[in-house]
Amino acid sequence: MAEKTKEEDSLDIHKKKYHYASKLVETHKISGSRAYEVAAEKNITGKDGLVDYKLLDDEEVQKKFSKAMVDHHLSEIKRLHGKEAKDDFDKAILMRAYKGITPDEIKESVFRYGSKFTKDLYEQRVLPESIDAIRQQLYSVVGEHIEDKNLPQITKKLGLEGKLAQPLTVTEARGLLNNWREQDEQLTDSMLRQILGRKFKKK
Repeated sequence: MAEKTKEEDSLDIHKKKYHYASKLVETHKISGSRAYEVAAEKNITGKDGLVDYKLLDDEEVQKKFSKAMVDHHLSEIKRLHGKEAKDDFDKAILMRAYKGITPDEIKESVFRYGSKFTKDLYEQRVLPESIDAIRQQLYSVVGEHIEDKNLPQITKKLGLEGKLAQPLTVTEARGLLNNWREQDEQLTDSMLRQILGRKFKKK
């Protein structure tokens, strides 16, 4: 009975970790957009209150714009995680870990696109890459506490009893749990076949 409670606890732990990871991802989406807005307000907004993207063709404006975005990200990292960079190397490490992008990558994007570095372009091409990086980093570790002894409980919880040609591995269980939570605790047969291949028995 004690073992059963332990296995159920492992699922509860996964739920809490997954929820926390999801909150971090969603917060990053908003913070990432806000970083651009802060930089735009400071550097490419005229006295008339209107944004002028042509200003981004100026190298000095590009430097200031990039720095404003980086500064916003670093302030968010300090606010949310209590981490503060001591030098440029620290900045790169912290931003890669918590924002999925480095200061140099932000600067490179601003310099590459210039006046074409609009908010739409940023949110369509640059921000999604950092969001994907953060999502992969976070979701890859939320199931690290899952062990072999938890697999029977997970198999039952996911409704896979009698549907597997072979038992789940720990790696498969972790991946399935993430997909299950992402899909509102549902897994279709097509998804299971895609993830498990021949291990998932066809009806």
